[in-house]
Amino acid sequence: MFKDFYRTALSFLKPLLLLLCLLLSFSPCIADEYISISPAWDEYMRYKTYYFENGLDNFNKGQYKQAFKNFRKAQEYGIGLGTRKQKGRAKKFLQKSAEFGYEKAMEAL
Repeated sequence: MFKDFYRTALSFLKPLLLLLCLLLSFSPCIADEYISISPAWDEYMRYKTYYFENGLDNFNKGQYKQAFKNFRKAQEYGIGLGTRKQKGRAKKFLQKSAEFGYEKAMEAL
């Protein structure tokens, strides 16, 4: 009788313990204040965001030379933001601009 009771009780507790462990491991992410991995990582992501977004803005305004500089800087930090289509256009623009120049790169896109 006791053997069945413990077996049943433990079978119900295992999923609850697993859920509790998962919630505790993600609790820093759910906390009110943002908890950073490291200050250098935050700065890296800020630069990555800044250069990629400015490159997109300049590209849409027709300022291709400045867009090229921003995309090149974002590529140094690693282009990883934006949609797949935006990243693809940014990479293609960088490649074509290096080969043909800015105006011909626009024609290729």
